[in-house]
Amino acid sequence: KERQRSERKLLTDIREGLSWLWHQPLILYIAFLTGGLNFLTAGLIPILLVLVKQQHGSSLLYGTILTIGGIGGIIGSLLGAPIQKRFRFGPVIIWTVGIEALLFPLYAVVPNPLLLGVVSAGIFVTGPIYNVVQFSYRLSLIPDELQGRVNSVFRLLAFGFQPLGWALTGLLIQWLQVVPTILILSAWGLFLALLTAINPHVLKAGRRVNESGVDL
Repeated sequence: KERQRSERKLLTDIREGLSWLWHQPLILYIAFLTGGLNFLTAGLIPILLVLVKQQHGSSLLYGTILTIGGIGGIIGSLLGAPIQKRFRFGPVIIWTVGIEALLFPLYAVVPNPLLLGVVSAGIFVTGPIYNVVQFSYRLSLIPDELQGRVNSVFRLLAFGFQPLGWALTGLLIQWLQVVPTILILSAWGLFLALLTAINPHVLKAGRRVNESGVDL
């Protein structure tokens, strides 16, 4: 009986989180946008592995590429909070998604492995900025009593696409080779960027939401 009560409570919590999220079009869109971006970037590791191999790079060079990319991630982490405080939600989300969409196709044309690291660094800069901005805005909007339930559903939507990205990228590389795979994923990234740029809820969002639910 205790287990049944726990299961019923879990289902109730999930339903309440979904219900709140469903009636918040901006946060619902951001959940699916984050999932779409995770779907896109999940393929970076197999893509980089294949590109380094094709360019006759060593394991050390592959590690160097990831290190350069990691430096970009650190820079993005340092920039996230100041950008969140200074700029409105909409433009930051649009620009970070757009920059990632523009950088991703460069994997298909860069001539040497070190430039792969530079491209990766550019993409990794945008990720932490995007995450800081959307996370802080989301927390300011969700009622305190629903934080756990809504954020659990949000994370399910946001990260549920990641395994699909890994699997599809591997299959596309096997079927079509790496460059066509990059172009297909780039088209997906461009679609997300355009969809975000015209989303009215993204465009009108402020820096944060106050206790009365008003954008600031």
